[in-house]
Amino acid sequence: MRMPAILVALLAGGLAVPNQADQVSRLSGAEAVEAWVRLKGDAGGATTYEWVSGNAFGIPADGPSVLLFRMESVTVRRFE
Repeated sequence: MRMPAILVALLAGGLAVPNQADQVSRLSGAEAVEAWVRLKGDAGGATTYEWVSGNAFGIPADGPSVLLFRMESVTVRRFE
């Protein structure tokens, strides 16, 4: 459990972590497509697999969060 303590120490020390959404929003055209391919797969054409498992919650304004559903997803990609 050492990693969270290091992260808290870095943030408390005033080190700024770059906002990735800001960096992506500056991409345009081919740069944006290339960034998406690198994020989601292999630009060289290899088959990649992505597995996701989690829960979706609803958060009402006047009460605790409520489990809406559980999900699992498998995605197989190959960019050519």
